Amino acid sequence: MSALLLKDLYMIKRDCRGNVILCLVFAVAGIAGNSIFFAIWPLLFCALIPSTLLGLEEQAGWQAYADTMPWSRKTVVTEKYVLTLSLSVCVTAVLTVVYALTGALGRTGIGPGDLLIVGIFVLGMLPASFMLPVTFKFGMVKGRTAYMVCLMVMGALLGILSSLSGEVTDFLTAGPQTLLLALLIAIPTVLFAASWVLAVKFYEAREL
Repeated sequence: MSALLLKDLYMIKRDCRGNVILCLVFAVAGIAGNSIFFAIWPLLFCALIPSTLLGLEEQAGWQAYADTMPWSRKTVVTEKYVLTLSLSVCVTAVLTVVYALTGALGRTGIGPGDLLIVGIFVLGMLPASFMLPVTFKFGMVKGRTAYMVCLMVMGALLGILSSLSGEVTDFLTAGPQTLLLALLIAIPTVLFAASWVLAVKFYEAREL
């Protein structure tokens, strides 16, 4: 799996620099602005990189070639999920440090901070949890519709979250913090695990 991860890191450096640039632009906008919208989009851009890599691999015929290598399709799927999780954790950690130092999270009007950070991570993971199984089953070309639907849904959710910042703050501060934090961690973990199981089943049954 380490070889597959290294391959993807090379591909990100060569083909996904635009995602990284957009991530930085939105992060800077989040520091200067006061909207949760800008705090979440950097993570969304990075969480969707694995689907972009799958599309590039499909165009290059890599998947058929990978079947001849000494690893299983389950390993190929697992590597993409490990990459997704690693990118999301790294970006969340960077955003947490940068926004904490600049006080940007406090200006969003949503709190407390620990729940907000976990919430950002959750929203960033949701598109990948839905996109990866679809991509592994149908390929990037046929799965492009689902890709666009995920982006539109996340954009709508972000708009709603920004407009209801006061209500969200009341809900987060009124409820038991430990329970809310546990739910924010448990729900995406279950969804991500279920997504991985589906992706493995879909890809193992897919004809290339």
